[in-house]
Amino acid sequence: MKPLLILAFMAGAAQAQQVLSGDEFDALSQNTTMYFTEGGVFFGAEQFLPDRRSIWRAQDGSCVNGKWEEVKGDICFIYDNGDGPHCWQVSASNKGLTITSTNNRPDRPPTVLELAGQDTRPILCTGPKFGF
Repeated sequence: MKPLLILAFMAGAAQAQQVLSGDEFDALSQNTTMYFTEGGVFFGAEQFLPDRRSIWRAQDGSCVNGKWEEVKGDICFIYDNGDGPHCWQVSASNKGLTITSTNNRPDRPPTVLELAGQDTRPILCTGPKFGF
């Protein structure tokens, strides 16, 4: 885990949420695997590689390669399966990291994820296509 880096972002944010730039997100995520929950339930994990590449692991264990970029302040992912872009606002506060979807539909509330953990272990995939 990178607790010191996460704590530095949270301390700087105090009680307000601080939206992270692409460079800040890259510094926080690169060469780590992040685990996300939605409402306390496992949502998925993403391993962040150099050059803003990633591997997304869904709840079912299948994985897909992706790449992300900052677009108008959002972190947007496009995956090799043609899925995307998936854009998120990444915010740090004293409660942790929150990732809120900005690809919202008028008939649904936005997806809000929380960072449940972070380490440097490689992601484990069960799908037929994964890795670079």
